[in-house]
Amino acid sequence: MCRHSILDAVPTHMRRHLPAWTRHFPTWFAPFSALFRYHAQRTWAPLYVHGLCSTASRKSIQPLAAVVVPGNDDPLQRFITDSPWLTAPLEILLAQRAEELLGGRDAVLIIDDTCLTKFGTKSVGVARQYSGQVGKLTNCQCLVSLILAQHDIPLPLALRLFLPLEWTNDAARCEAIGVPSEHRSPLTKWELALCELDRVRQHVTFGVDAGYGVNARFRRALSARGLLWSVGITRTQTVYPAEVRLIPIPKHFRGREPKYPTTSARPFGGRADVERGRLAQRSLASRYQGCAFRSIRRRLCPAGRW
Repeated sequence: MCRHSILDAVPTHMRRHLPAWTRHFPTWFAPFSALFRYHAQRTWAPLYVHGLCSTASRKSIQPLAAVVVPGNDDPLQRFITDSPWLTAPLEILLAQRAEELLGGRDAVLIIDDTCLTKFGTKSVGVARQYSGQVGKLTNCQCLVSLILAQHDIPLPLALRLFLPLEWTNDAARCEAIGVPSEHRSPLTKWELALCELDRVRQHVTFGVDAGYGVNARFRRALSARGLLWSVGITRTQTVYPAEVRLIPIPKHFRGREPKYPTTSARPFGGRADVERGRLAQRSLASRYQGCAFRSIRRRLCPAGRW
């Protein structure tokens, strides 16, 4: 096994021209390295992260290794794909560091989707689903992301891969690709977001994408956790004042639900002395101004739950 420091791949006469962060990186990353169990992992972990932050044209293993450890892409590949190491201790330390850097009253934790366009069917979690990056249905992997941000500085805290039902319902497919058994349960995106939120939450405001904001159960779960939150919603979202009570539509028929709204009372035709024409009554004119008066019906309309 080759042993490398962060700067071994750079000629000595060029090191003075490297960005300042490369000289401070070993000290900054040392607490993370200490959480790896094996020496080989402690060797390759900082090299991999250094490569992610480098000027490599692509951040797959071979182009990345060509920048930080030329000719040693195989050990780096094994560190990512074969070497067993726990992510939980690293994620806890990452959340603590993020809070030190960006925490405070002005910090917000943003929940959103991050989609990776993919071809084929072999990559774990890949399916035909909506991608916000593309703006349409496409073949992609979808990850639930939690990002701590303050002003214009973002810091990703968590990425959790979403498994569509066509994956969670196919045990053989999950087994063949190596999906751990504890991650094969069918979970919606907002349920994944709550799991990650419970792991990293601090006393910050939460901002949530409309794809999550339209879900009433998700919003109530945020409130139940005592969090200050704001969510995006679609322009067709129905909302009501807090004092409004929704009355179920009585069903007096058999078969499917009605396609169109039904009346809640007999049509109101106005006073007997009001002739057909434009509204003349003050109490009605203020609400229905400019309408040709025939009859007024109160309708029960289907509405989303807030």
